[in-house]
Order: sequence, then structure tokens, then C-alpha cells
Amino acid sequence: MLDRAQVKNAIDAGGGMLRLEPSWVPRSFMIPGERLKLHPRDLYALGGHRGGINERWFSSTTNADNGPGTPADEGLSYVRLDNGSRFLLKDAVDTAGDLLLGSVVMEREKGWNLLCKFFDNMGPIPHHMHQTDAQAKLLGRKGKPDRCFPKPAKPFEQTERDGYREDSAKELTVLPKQTITIKDAAAYGIILTQGYGRFGTLPVSTPSMIRFGQMTEDELFVTEPAALQGIKIENLSATDPLVILKHFGPGNPEAEGLKRKS
Repeated sequence: MLDRAQVKNAIDAGGGMLRLEPSWVPRSFMIPGERLKLHPRDLYALGGHRGGINERWFSSTTNADNGPGTPADEGLSYVRLDNGSRFLLKDAVDTAGDLLLGSVVMEREKGWNLLCKFFDNMGPIPHHMHQTDAQAKLLGRKGKPDRCFPKPAKPFEQTERDGYREDSAKELTVLPKQTITIKDAAAYGIILTQGYGRFGTLPVSTPSMIRFGQMTEDELFVTEPAALQGIKIENLSATDPLVILKHFGPGNPEAEGLKRKS
């Protein structure tokens, strides 16, 4: 059983960050569009009865609600350690959430209440609704609100001379052969979409093709203390930008001024 010391040791070993395994989710009612970089031979790795894999979930502490036959850990992100051992990010948050999210956020939110994903369907998605928190609460569930059109966090002409561009979503682009240090006000997860380099003490790279069950270097979870202190990011390519998508949980102080007024 995971304990607080194990979580702390993993965080310390990653310099305030945790490396995550890809989390793949099938849907029986959709046909994959084959654009998630999952190998074509592995799109139905879970069996035809489960459907094709057309979603990848990031920094997930949410179980996939996929009906009968769904494994208990489907949709959940695993932390992978250098020695090959692993544990669920959800268990880490439940055991020592203050070390990941900060004590204030953990007390207020009671967890990492976020579901972020890529989804890739060959055709249109069937008609469905995303309930607000207030609507879902009537059934004892959490809502799934959709938000945040990206806009420059700062004018690009100001940041490009320091070697990067950042949209408010946040999409961070580190220009070729540049090294920067970026601070954020809350814990977050990242997924790479282009390039390779170093993120803090950890090597990162964008895969061109992924086999089901294969480990990658494109996904991390950044703890609140590391985010506040700042992460040194190095783009090791002389030609390609290093492009990083960040996803934050509820209550990120930097997001307050970006909320659209209704």
C-alpha cells in the first residue's frame, strides 16, 4: 500500500515532478481516427468488444466510466519510477495530496479535480451533453464544464527575446537552442506535442509512434512547490521548437483574470 514516504521519495527523485505513463481509453461507440500516435496495430489492443482506443487521458485521477468489463484502473494515470515500479497518481493524491497540490488547494478541492485528454474520432461524436457542476450535483456527481480560448499570456514580442512564447491555456513554446525558467502559481500536468529537451532534471521527448503499453517521455506532473520555484526548461534541438501543453486544476490564481464574464 502506498504511503506518504514513497510519494515524497518519488517527488524528490524527479526534482519536484512525477513521470507519467500514457493512459489509453477505448470507446465502443466510436472508430479511432488514428492520430493519437498509437500504433495502428494497437488501436484494438483491448479487444474488439471494448472498442477502438481513441482517447488519451492526462494526469488523470478519474476512472473511465465505460460500462461492463471496464478495468478498475482504466483512465487512471500511473506514475513510473526509474526502477520500473509504478503507482497510481490518484493514490498519490489521496495519500499525500498536499505534497503534490499544496495544502491550501488540497483542503479546498479535496483532490485533483480535472479531466484533460486528447480524443480522436474518425467521424462526428454522437449527440451528448456536458453538465455543469450544479446540474451534476443533483445526481451526486461532478460536472464537466468546458472552458479557456487561448490568448497570449504576455505579448510575444516581449517573451520571444527571452526564448519562448506562452499562451494562456497554457501552451508553452521554447524556441530552438533556448533555455528558460518558467514559474507557475499552481500544480499542473504537461504533455509534449513537438520537440525534445529537458524539463527540470528530466529528459523529455515527443514520440512519433507509441506501442500500447510502451513507456514514453512526453508526460509529467509538476508539483506546486516545483511550479512556484520555477522549472528550468531546455530545448536541445537546433531547429525544432519544444512545444508543451500545460493543464491546471481548479483554482489556479493565474486563471482568475482570464475567466470570461457571462
